[in-house]
Amino acid sequence: MKRSSIAWCALVATALSSCISLDAFFFNATRIPEGQQYTLSSYPDGFPEAQKIPADRLERLELTASDGSKVFAAFARHPDAATRATVLYHHGNASNIDGYLSRVATLFNLGVNVLVYDYPGYGRTPGSPSEEGVYRSARAAFHYLHSTASGVDTTRIFHYGYSLGGAAATQLAWESLSAGLILEATFTSVMALAADSSLVIPSSFLMTNRFDNKSKIRLASQRAARGVLIVHGTADDFVQTKYGRELWETICREPVANRSSLVLIAGADHGHASCANQDDQPCMPPQAGSLYVDQVRAFIESRPVSGASQRVCAELPAPAMR
Repeated sequence: MKRSSIAWCALVATALSSCISLDAFFFNATRIPEGQQYTLSSYPDGFPEAQKIPADRLERLELTASDGSKVFAAFARHPDAATRATVLYHHGNASNIDGYLSRVATLFNLGVNVLVYDYPGYGRTPGSPSEEGVYRSARAAFHYLHSTASGVDTTRIFHYGYSLGGAAATQLAWESLSAGLILEATFTSVMALAADSSLVIPSSFLMTNRFDNKSKIRLASQRAARGVLIVHGTADDFVQTKYGRELWETICREPVANRSSLVLIAGADHGHASCANQDDQPCMPPQAGSLYVDQVRAFIESRPVSGASQRVCAELPAPAMR
């Protein structure tokens, strides 16, 4: 937390039980200095060698956004990429591509291609972060996957959004058709977070950055062929579990046919719903039979919703969807 943020929080925290600076949630970017590259090898100590993405399967990409700016990305591609599903991974507020490689590897080991990219001001992507900048970068990555250069099946592209990335994933699923939407530890809106005593957000930020996922989630679910899978830890005190449930309930109130499942990972905090270790250690890949792995795999392998009789609103753990 920056000293200026600490001082500002101290002034307003008198009536609040806790104070988290804006930078601790939004746009906590890690830049890569000019002339340097992503390592694409930044795994936590102890990460199983067998689960690391082979170096020859990771491609560095330089994409172009609608305003002409550059967007840097990395693509974990299987040799038979065209025959597999593809996940567009929208990462969280902190770090950059290197900081999310272990999470990308977990998905890659489920047998899918994974494209991960950086927002403006993150990693090698130039500019300053903003809500529109996040969406613009996400669209550049999505458009790449729909180009012939990607070599993937465009009918099997899933959006996966973690935390802040859930806003980018929801936005793109709201704008266009997708194979499915997966949200991990995602909030309903910035306004909702501002109403919580755990976050102090200045009005100037709220005027230009709303990230209103709740208003978009119903249409996003309808445009997602397999609906929406929401994953949240029960011990998440940063983006509270109630937000994941509220997004799920919003979908479930929609009468149009869709599928929506809420997976609650017992004891997991904000950073560990998708990890085997639910503590302060770096995120490690879950065991093969974990609830997270089982449900994400089942969701990706499920058939598209084909009618009102297919409508399902489930809170899991429950039998895997087929």
